[in-house]
Amino acid sequence: MTQNSNNQKFTNNADGFDLAGGTTARKITLSGADVDVVGSGTAVITFPSATSTLATLALAETLTNKDLSAASNTLGSANVTAAGALMDSEVTNLAQVKAFDTTDYVTPTGTETLTNKRINKRTSTTTSTTTLTPSPANYDVYTLTAQAGALTIANPTGTINIGDTIAIYVYTAAAQTLTFGNYYEAYSAALPTTTTAGKKMLITLQADTATTLSVLSAVQQ
Repeated sequence: MTQNSNNQKFTNNADGFDLAGGTTARKITLSGADVDVVGSGTAVITFPSATSTLATLALAETLTNKDLSAASNTLGSANVTAAGALMDSEVTNLAQVKAFDTTDYVTPTGTETLTNKRINKRTSTTTSTTTLTPSPANYDVYTLTAQAGALTIANPTGTINIGDTIAIYVYTAAAQTLTFGNYYEAYSAALPTTTTAGKKMLITLQADTATTLSVLSAVQQ
């Protein structure tokens, strides 16, 4: 052990030395293997600038080549997943997601061309009814499999878009009276007023305005 004029004591030990005593600031420069710096009492230990050597708890800094694992109890897949993040392991088509290209998908309002696609018609099937109220927003084809009485085809419900097309199939064992709402107008022939016993009728409608559906055809089997 040695002591200098500032009452600072150096004590050798197995891995280096201890520095104690004194009232003025002390600077130690160390090199070589790992070193533990331990202070006691009111000792103040000043580390190198955080922006160049050390990261701090509160400052905004960029960490490079660091591994944050679950062992830290701060980050890690379990905690990140619990916080609501989507992990790669939860995505079954990860390769497709990473290769996402907006040109491969259609958008709700964009103008795109679909190739080799089939649109299945939306259908509604009922045995018999006194009033059929078409809804272009919900169905394209209506089928009455055994119409047993007079039928009124009422004005459609919901928003009508120009070009909306509706097909109505009516199967009857006996002739039944047909009545249309005031939205319907004959296109090339008068509106049908009755079905034919034992036959089925196909009525095809298409909207040419928001309040008019032309009866393009009403053909009997």
